[in-house]
Amino acid sequence: MTKIRVIGTGEAFASELSNTSYLLQGPRIPTILFDCGYQVPERLWAQKLHLDLDAICLTHLHADHAFGLVPLLARYWEEKRRQPITLFGPRSTQQYLTNLFNLGYPGLIKRLQYSLNFIELAQNSRATWQGLSFTCARTVHSVLNHTVRVDIGRKSFAISGDGQITAATRNLVTDVGILFQEVYTLRTPIPVHADLVTVEKFIATASLGRIGIAHQSRSEITKFHRKVETLRKNDSRWFILKPGMTVPIEETPLTN
Repeated sequence: MTKIRVIGTGEAFASELSNTSYLLQGPRIPTILFDCGYQVPERLWAQKLHLDLDAICLTHLHADHAFGLVPLLARYWEEKRRQPITLFGPRSTQQYLTNLFNLGYPGLIKRLQYSLNFIELAQNSRATWQGLSFTCARTVHSVLNHTVRVDIGRKSFAISGDGQITAATRNLVTDVGILFQEVYTLRTPIPVHADLVTVEKFIATASLGRIGIAHQSRSEITKFHRKVETLRKNDSRWFILKPGMTVPIEETPLTN
């Protein structure tokens, strides 16, 4: 079964929920981690989920989405990993990681026993890797953030990263099987994060499958759960993502 294992669903400074992160797993496909914030490596190590990792995809270069890279990759050096790792991300991902590594463990990046292969994603382009297709669209965020869509044959999903929905992201996820969407606030639009009112209006007219909600402000978690349960009564596509949850990625129905 092709599935997404939810590693964490928290915003930048939440504790028990961990940073928002997802792990793609399944038969005959590579195992890919989507976002690797500073709280994520320990979650992976505790369940030995890092052992089969083939690639990491970053939606953007903020600490709660990328600062876990150095401890994760440095532990692979200690464990004498040999298999290469592919890193997907926005422009400057390679330079960002090099700088981060040299701050954490100066010179270690040159001594890794495995290769790091970088694929920097850009809007209006497609990257094909190991039978998967990656496309992305920019959201409105304080740094360059991409909503990333992955197609595996007739199966598809998208991970929003952070930021307000744009016309480009609407088009990107219109017929996706499942959308993992950041929604930071319930009602108050802010320039760099999505709010539930805006997302609700989009979903009402969007021909996509399910929508899982994560990255809520830690001060509004209880209110979010209540609101999404209300939304589910009229539209069963809505649900709250929780750490440890496994979400199957099913085939997207063909449309006429």
